[in-house]
Amino acid sequence: PFGLKGRGINLPARIVAVADVYDALTTERVYKKAHSHSDALQIIRQEREKHFDPDVVEAFESNLEEINRVRERLSQVL
Repeated sequence: PFGLKGRGINLPARIVAVADVYDALTTERVYKKAHSHSDALQIIRQEREKHFDPDVVEAFESNLEEINRVRERLSQVL
């Protein structure tokens, strides 16, 4: 929106973009099977610098263990 690109997009939105795509790829839906963790990471890595902020992708990858712990915990609640 508004023609924003790169760092012109606020940081929370850049973070949510990566998290949302990872969740969408790795979660089974009625209309699609879930991608594996490694396939999802490969897709995100391929989109680094095109669709995703490289610094956000790096931070995401550095914190995957914790991200998956939280994801697992939330899946048991929901």
